[in-house]
Amino acid sequence: MMDARYARSIDPPCDFSSPAQLPVAPHDHPSREGSNGSPTRLSAVRSGLCLLFILCFFSFAHAAKREIIRIPTEGGQVSLEAEELHYEESSGLYTANGNVRLTRGKMSLKADEVRFDSIKKNIVATGHVEIYDGEDTLRAEKIVMNLESQTGAVIEGEIHVSQDNSHIRSKRIEKLGEKSYRLTYGTMTTCDCAGGKPSWALFADDVKVTMGGYAVARDFLFYVKGVPVFYLPYMVFPVKTEQESGLLNPRYVYSTRDGSEFFIPYYQAIAPWMDMTLTPEYFTRRGAGGSLEYRYSLTTERYGGAYARYFNDILINETKKRGRWEGSLRHEDRWGETAWGKVDIHIAGDPAYRSDFGEALQAASQQYTESRVSVGDYIWPGHLIAETLYYQDIYSSLGSRTFTQTTIQRFPRVSLNTFRWVIPLTPVYYDGVHIFENFWSEQKNLGQRVFLSPSLSVPINLKDMIQIVPQAGLFWKGYFTDTTSQAAIPNASLLLSSKVYRVYGNIKHVFEPELSYLFVNKVSQESFPLWDERDRIPSAKTYSASAKNFFVLRDTEGHSREVGQLNLTGLYEDETERSKGIGEIKVKPFPFIYWKLIGEAGFNGEGFTRVTNILDVHDLRRNSFSLSYTYLPGASPVNEINGGIGLNFFDRVGASFNIQYSFIQKVPLQSITGLRYSSGCRCWDLNFTWIHQPNIERYMVLLTLTGLGEIGGGQ
Repeated sequence: MMDARYARSIDPPCDFSSPAQLPVAPHDHPSREGSNGSPTRLSAVRSGLCLLFILCFFSFAHAAKREIIRIPTEGGQVSLEAEELHYEESSGLYTANGNVRLTRGKMSLKADEVRFDSIKKNIVATGHVEIYDGEDTLRAEKIVMNLESQTGAVIEGEIHVSQDNSHIRSKRIEKLGEKSYRLTYGTMTTCDCAGGKPSWALFADDVKVTMGGYAVARDFLFYVKGVPVFYLPYMVFPVKTEQESGLLNPRYVYSTRDGSEFFIPYYQAIAPWMDMTLTPEYFTRRGAGGSLEYRYSLTTERYGGAYARYFNDILINETKKRGRWEGSLRHEDRWGETAWGKVDIHIAGDPAYRSDFGEALQAASQQYTESRVSVGDYIWPGHLIAETLYYQDIYSSLGSRTFTQTTIQRFPRVSLNTFRWVIPLTPVYYDGVHIFENFWSEQKNLGQRVFLSPSLSVPINLKDMIQIVPQAGLFWKGYFTDTTSQAAIPNASLLLSSKVYRVYGNIKHVFEPELSYLFVNKVSQESFPLWDERDRIPSAKTYSASAKNFFVLRDTEGHSREVGQLNLTGLYEDETERSKGIGEIKVKPFPFIYWKLIGEAGFNGEGFTRVTNILDVHDLRRNSFSLSYTYLPGASPVNEINGGIGLNFFDRVGASFNIQYSFIQKVPLQSITGLRYSSGCRCWDLNFTWIHQPNIERYMVLLTLTGLGEIGGGQ
């Protein structure tokens, strides 16, 4: 039962027009302020009081007319202005009266009167006291400070912190020591109310704060529209200026398949460059588990982390729990200006894990997980990379250990992709791909392959109007298995291109026609292993013609931007006597409208072999509409549409809907409906999300209190 003396209606601040910083309310997560040099919430108070210390260096006349005194100090020039300046030698008392103004840099102090006792080292500022530090402000009726003990008090203080829009009011703010403070009858909110009570506010009768430590609040109340709705007699929360360990806000999600989901993250600050998050989880229909995420950043060029998640899943078998897990490891490093290394490992304990626990449809329907460890360097004449690749096949032999035993892996893989460079003393250019790979599976080592594709070309320009590029090359493959075999496949090409343009008013039309011929010699490759697409290089005698059109708009300010493309390509394969056409349209008449259409069709009865259509429209109010369609026939056909709409009403109410529909399965693969309501005081948001998939539905409600964090569930 709430004590009646605390269940009173208060009027927390809502019309403060000026700012400063003071921690009187718990954060959503441990504060990291101060680690990058940013001020804490008490910085404006401390800075304002320290600014008063400068008075001890002033040698005032016994009486003077209003004037400005400028004093150079280590912290910058200090300017003092007042209607009267007095000094009593017998008492050592300095007094500045009448619209006193004290400034240094971006910080300034205003008061009706400022007194400094040079003997007792006391400073007193009274009457309409205001301290400005950048965009942060402290207002008070009186400020008292002792220079020797570094103690003092702010009477009837009102503070506004611009960084998170915090409004703080307290009858008395005391500085008990270098890092200790005490607030009496303090309130805090981030609401900007145009009259009336704020949407929410925190109140405490007494708050003791130790900077770099904790704040202890007694008789803590949470108010909604001036009405107390939550009471705690005692509350402790961190006010660290560096990384601080502690519990983060809990999360709650409901799904029709997994039941209610509870998450309670714990954040551990290990070092300034290292931390981790431990998250116990409980699903009412799946059981208990948890995850651990570890992060480090030694330098801006050396960082990484690790992630692990484990569940005792009871949904698989109601009578026997089953351990489900996944893990990942990542690291990036750079040495010098060109060398680098990367570790990116992802692995799941069973092939169905991603479909059961994948947070997004893309992750849930992913066919492979790829792990890669690589190092590389840009050395002349190209880019050298050494790596190992490991694939975990999600769909093959689903539910069986054999799902990766037969998957082909690469360890190691060394490649040198050369830059296009001119051979000295000749007009000939060289480029190529050079790859060595060792193929293996968990059952056995398969063998090695060397693949080389050197190429020579001679660009020829005819009066800067026509460019002719003849090219000759070779595909060479060598296999080292139980036996040794090789194949050399000659290839050649010829490219003729040009580029012309014409200006129509403020539109520039660029036209680029191209004619090309590609020849790849026919060589038998049936006796070679089949590890990837390089093992079966098809022969070709392909003719192609294309016309590329670019449209560039020049505005009245002289800025140019591309507003459209129209590209047409026709190909004819002599050996198969087949032909196809490719068309591409890109339109962006305004920065907020974009349309792209790509179509590919065969002219021998195949019909369309690829269609991609993308439309995106948005405005400055964050209203948006998107629509895309993808059609890909073949062994793994795709025929689906993705659509989304986002609407924002009056800057406070918003709604969104996204859907992915498969014409093959004739069902929606996923739909996401979202609703958002923001308070007029800019201090809280309420979001509702509904995710629908064929076998699961998720419902999430997320309340965000500006300056405090999030309450509820969400991704």
